[in-house]
Amino acid sequence: MRYLVFLLLISINTINLSAKSKIPSGVDLRDSLVRYAKTLINTPYRSGSKNGNGFDCSGYTSYVYRKFGMTLNGSSGSQVANGKEVDIDNLKKGDLVFFKGHNSKNSRIGHVGIFLSHNADGSFNFIHSANGGGVRIDNSNAGYYAKRYVTGCTVIPEKKKLYKFDPVQVKSFYEQDNEVLYASTGKVHKVKKGESLYTIA
Repeated sequence: MRYLVFLLLISINTINLSAKSKIPSGVDLRDSLVRYAKTLINTPYRSGSKNGNGFDCSGYTSYVYRKFGMTLNGSSGSQVANGKEVDIDNLKKGDLVFFKGHNSKNSRIGHVGIFLSHNADGSFNFIHSANGGGVRIDNSNAGYYAKRYVTGCTVIPEKKKLYKFDPVQVKSFYEQDNEVLYASTGKVHKVKKGESLYTIA
């Protein structure tokens, strides 16, 4: 009887802890990466900078990916080698997209951003750090970028779909959409001979 009462107490405690917890145990990694990337909108552009006070294009992508345990090469041109190239129609949220630099006649990569979504007209939206505007969202058909797209690549492995959050990151970017996920924090304890509720507690 005592054993049943003890199990009941543990179950109730687990339910209470689960109801109070607001830290998700894991959510889609691509969604998480994009959510975080958007929190940096309006961060100023700074040539050669890769810290939170300002970014150039590759500094921005490196900074965002590093928050999720992935390391990218230092320049936009070299970051294409960090993943597997994908066709424009197969781009997924969080993939890297690459553009030509100032000289549109040169096929050399000179700019990089993070893919957000496809549009009905065949264009796509992406977030990046641009000279003169800082971190912002643009359309691939917009003025400067219309004839500069080169390729895209995926760095996020398909088998790594879930990301375990750091509570600070949860507060900083997951709650911005007013979404709250609940995760059980209860623990199961097997009662050993001679233990009492006091010693277990």
